[in-house]
Amino acid sequence: NFVAAGVDDYIDVIVGDARENLASLAGQTFDIAFIDADKPSYEAYYNTIVENKMLAKGGLIIADNTAFDCVTPFIGTQGPIGDDVAPLKVSFPTEMAIGLGLSEAIGRALHNFNEYVRKDPRSEVLMLPLFTGISLIRLLDA
Repeated sequence: NFVAAGVDDYIDVIVGDARENLASLAGQTFDIAFIDADKPSYEAYYNTIVENKMLAKGGLIIADNTAFDCVTPFIGTQGPIGDDVAPLKVSFPTEMAIGLGLSEAIGRALHNFNEYVRKDPRSEVLMLPLFTGISLIRLLDA
């Protein structure tokens, strides 16, 4: 915890609706923006950060869970994925995915986010396939 680590004076924990809280921080800049909230809203969080210039020069957006198992079936599919696109038949631990509340809809949302950021000329992205995936996103004009 932050107190035990001695960093509680440097960190503010904000609890509540992530979209509202993020919008309320417009006008401030951050060295790191860590996105780990409701997966269908990742693109909205990303755009709020970019459009409000909330990232300091040389800053980094880190998006967590961008390679969840529920994303794997959509590899090779161009985003955004329509409802008529059938996922690939791949094997992954379905029980784990259900236990985590993951679904095909979340897989589609994360894949669409990955494709959106990958194609966004404002940034460059590196996805690390560690655990459930971490994407490191750097703005090109920041």
